[in-house]
Amino acid sequence: MKNTKEKGFTLIELLVVIAIIGILASMLLPTLAKAKKKANRLKCSGNLKSINQAFAGCDSEYGNVPWMITDKDSDASFKDAFGEDGANNPRYWNVRNISLLWQVPALKNSLGTCASVLSPSDPAAKRENDREKARGDGWGEQAQTKTGAISKYTGKPIVFWNEPKTGTRTTASLTRLAQSYGVCMGGDTLVPETIMAVTRNADGDAYCKNKKDGYVRPDGKVFMASHMKYFNLASRHRNHLQLDHASAGKWIDPTQNGDDHDGQVPLKYTPNATAQLYNYKGGDSKYTMNGLDGSQGNIAKADGSVVQGSDADMQEAIRAHTESEGGVLGSEVNLGVLRPNQSR
Repeated sequence: MKNTKEKGFTLIELLVVIAIIGILASMLLPTLAKAKKKANRLKCSGNLKSINQAFAGCDSEYGNVPWMITDKDSDASFKDAFGEDGANNPRYWNVRNISLLWQVPALKNSLGTCASVLSPSDPAAKRENDREKARGDGWGEQAQTKTGAISKYTGKPIVFWNEPKTGTRTTASLTRLAQSYGVCMGGDTLVPETIMAVTRNADGDAYCKNKKDGYVRPDGKVFMASHMKYFNLASRHRNHLQLDHASAGKWIDPTQNGDDHDGQVPLKYTPNATAQLYNYKGGDSKYTMNGLDGSQGNIAKADGSVVQGSDADMQEAIRAHTESEGGVLGSEVNLGVLRPNQSR
C-alpha cells in the first residue's frame, strides 16, 4: 500500500530556520538604520541648499540677506506679507527673530512651506512642523484678535502695537519647535567663506542655557548685522548661539546630553514696574537632533555649498568665517546664530 502521508519540517528544523533569520536580521538592521540616517542627512543637506537659494533670492530682491537689509526694506517686506496694518507689520527687528524671519515674502515664495525648514534628521520637530504647515499659507498663518482686554502679565490692555489697536488681523509666527536650522547673522553673500546656516544641534552656550551668559554683553545684548547695532535678547524665540565662543565648535552628541536647567530672564514689560522673572529651560537635550550622531551636522556656506561636517569641519568653517574679509560687514566678524530649540 502506498504511503500518502506528506512530510513537513520538524520542530527542530523550524527553530533552526527562525534562529538563522534572527541572526541575519540582527546583522542587517544596524546597516539599514545607518543607511536611513545617511539618506536623511543627504535630504537635510538638500534643505540647506534650498535655504541658501532662498537667501540668494532675498538678496536679489532687497539687495541683501534678511539680517542685513535696512530697516525700511525690512518694514516693507512685512507690509508685503501682512498688509499696511498687519499684526506683524511694520517691525524691522522681526528679521532677527527665528520665529518671524521666514515670513519675509522672498523666503516664503522660494521655500514653499515650512516643511523646508524641517530636517528629516530632526524627528522632535516634525509634529509641530506638520501643525504649522496645516495653518493658512503653510507657515503658521492665522487670524489674531485684540479686543483691549487687560493682560494679567502687564496689567495693560491687550492691543496691537500699531494702529488700529484692536480688531482681527492676519498674523504668522513659525514656532521654534517646528524648525531644524539655525541662521548665522554674519552670513554674507559677498564673502563665500561665511556661514549662512547650520543644523540646530551645533553646540555652545546660549543665553541662559545651563545658567551661563556665554557671549552675551553685561547689558544682555549681542551684535546683530543690521546697522552694526546690538540686539536685546528678550525671549526664547530670540535664543542665540555664538559659534566663536569657547563653548562652541562641535556638534551635540545625543547620547551624552547635558542636564536641563532652569534659567531666568528679566521680562521687558512687568506690571507696575515690578521686576519679574521669565522661566526658561535650557540644556543640551533642547538642541539635540536624534537623527544625527555625535560629531555630525550640516553647514550651509555663502558660496552655495553644504558641508556634511564633523567637529573638525565645524571648527574649520568657524576659522574660515572668522578670517574672512570684505562684504557688507567689512572687518566686523559676526558668528551669532539664531538657533531654534525644543524648550517648552
